[in-house]
Amino acid sequence: ASSLMLLEAIGCVLGMPWVKQEPIFFETGEVNRGRAIRALTPRAIEALTAVFEESKPPSSNGMALRDIHHYLQRCGQNVPPQRIDQIFARHAIEEPDGSKLLNLKGFLAYYRDAVHNNEYQVQQELHAFGFRPNLTRRNNDARWYAVDESNGQKRPYLLREGIAIDVAINHSALARIHFFTEIGLQALFFLNFASSNSKCVAEYLLAVSAYGRDSRRVMFEALDYLHNHIGNWVGGSSDGYPLIIMIFSILTAIPDDKQLERINTLMINDDREERRIGLMVMGDRIIREYPNNYQARAHAERYLECIQMIQKQRAISNWISRNRSYCAWMEPETHPETAHPLQSRSDHSGRRGGGHQNMPVHLQNHDPNAVDDSDIDDDDSRSDDEDSTREIVVKGCGVPEINGVYTRAGAFDGVPKYSQSVRYNGRDEEFSLFRCRLTDNTRRWYISIVPMSSHPGTTKDIDFYAAVPSGNDNIYLPPRKNWMCIPSSGGIMPAPEVYPRTIYDEGDDNQGPNNIVVDQDQTGYL
Repeated sequence: ASSLMLLEAIGCVLGMPWVKQEPIFFETGEVNRGRAIRALTPRAIEALTAVFEESKPPSSNGMALRDIHHYLQRCGQNVPPQRIDQIFARHAIEEPDGSKLLNLKGFLAYYRDAVHNNEYQVQQELHAFGFRPNLTRRNNDARWYAVDESNGQKRPYLLREGIAIDVAINHSALARIHFFTEIGLQALFFLNFASSNSKCVAEYLLAVSAYGRDSRRVMFEALDYLHNHIGNWVGGSSDGYPLIIMIFSILTAIPDDKQLERINTLMINDDREERRIGLMVMGDRIIREYPNNYQARAHAERYLECIQMIQKQRAISNWISRNRSYCAWMEPETHPETAHPLQSRSDHSGRRGGGHQNMPVHLQNHDPNAVDDSDIDDDDSRSDDEDSTREIVVKGCGVPEINGVYTRAGAFDGVPKYSQSVRYNGRDEEFSLFRCRLTDNTRRWYISIVPMSSHPGTTKDIDFYAAVPSGNDNIYLPPRKNWMCIPSSGGIMPAPEVYPRTIYDEGDDNQGPNNIVVDQDQTGYL
C-alpha cells in the first residue's frame, strides 16, 4: 500500500491527480462463512452503470447472452461460453415475453460478487472503458476514433493508446519535468517497480515522462533487455515480457512530434556496434544470417510475436502498411527453408504478386487465376454432415471486422464455403471462409478477402488467417482452434476461434465492428 501511495504522489506532483486510486468497494461489517461482505461504493456504482448503459443494446432493458459475450471481449477477457452461461443463469431475470436479460441490478450484482474474488480485474475492466484510477473518465477523443467519417462509425482505442492520448490532451496542465526526473521515471527498474504495484499508474508515469521528449534512451534499454533475454521468453509468459511490451506500446502510442521517430527506432534502428537494433532489423538479420539454425528460427518467431502484440495499435499498424519492404522476413516465401513455425507451411505466403516468385506453392505451375475443376462451387454436392451447419461463428480475432457470423455461400473444394459482408478500411468487403487444395494434395482453411467474380485460391486473395485440418476435425467444417496469423497481409494476433453456430450459440448475432527478470541468454546475434 505504501508503494502505491508513493506512485500516486509522484503522479499528483506531475499534474495527474487522476492516478490516485478511488476505492471501488467497502466492507459492510457483515460476515458470511467467515468472509467479510463487500459492497460497491457509490462512485463505482455510477461508473459501472455508465458501462452498462453503453454495453447493452439501446432499445433493450438489459444484455442478452450475446451482449455479455461482446462485453467481456471488450474488457479483454477470453471467457469460455460455459462461464458466460453461469453468469447469465445466476444474475439474469426473466422478461414478460419469456426471454432472459441481465439488467442493471443483475449487472451490479455480478460486480458485487467480483470484488470479493478479484478486485484488480474489476479495476482493469473499468480502465478498459475509459475510467482512470480515480474513476473520472478520459475525454471521448482519448477513447474513440472514427472508422468511417461518412456514417459516424467509431471504435474504441486500446487501453494504452487511450492513456497516451489522455496525457497528450492534458499536457498543458502537467508539471514541467526536469532532466534527472525524466531519467528516473524512464529507468527499467523503476518502471518494473511501478508496474508491479499498478500497471495503469506506471503507464501514465511513462507517458507523461516521454511526451514531447527524446525517449530513445528507455527504448534502447528495453530493446537491449529484449535481445539479451529473447531465448528465455516462451509465449509471452516469461518475466520481463509484459514490462517490455508495455514500454513499446506506450512510447509508440504518444501522439506528439516524436511519435514517428520512436516507431522507427523500435522497428528499424540499426546500430550494431551499440547493440541498438530494431525489431524488424533483428528479425530479418536472424533469418538471413542463421538460415539453418533452429534456435535462431525460434528467436525470430518471438520477435514476430512482439511485433504482433504492438501491431494492434493504430500507429504501428499504419506504419507497417506503409513500410512493407521491412516485412519481407516475416513472409515464408522469402526464406522458405527457414520459415518460422507461425508461417512454416509450404502452401502460403500471404503476399499476392504477379509472378511465380511471389506465389504460394498451391498456385505455382498454374495460371494465377486458374481454378481446378474439382474446386468449383457446387451447391448440390453436399453431404448430410455439411448440410447441418448453415452458419459459422468466428470470434476472438485480432481484426475485429473478421469476427461475426458467416453464412453458407455455396461450396469450394467439395466442402461448404462461408462468407460475411462488412465495412473494412472504409470499404464494403466480403470475408470468405473456405478450404483450398494444394499441389501436394493437402488442404488448408483460410479466412480471406476474395475479390468479386473470382474463385478463392488465387493470387488475388488477401489472406488473414490459415489453419491445417487435424485428424479429429469434421472434414466438412473449418478447425475450431490452431489458426495461424498471416501478418504480412493484415492478420493480427490473436488468431480466431471458429465454431459452427449450431453448437456455439443459436441466438448469437454478428460480432463485427458495429458491436461496440530471468537469467541472461546472450544470443550472439549482435
